[in-house]
Amino acid sequence: MAVPQTPVYVGNSQIDNPRPTTATPVMVADITSSDATFNLDTHGFQYRTPP
Repeated sequence: MAVPQTPVYVGNSQIDNPRPTTATPVMVADITSSDATFNLDTHGFQYRTPP
């Protein structure tokens, strides 16, 4: 199933930039109570708490 692409505008002109896309199902989980266990080395992202 193709996902419609967001149009790109430069000034008043719409740029035609066709590129292949594929919809991929993903599972989203609530990690609120375990956010400290996620880090860049193991998950590719980490949460930062404000100072």
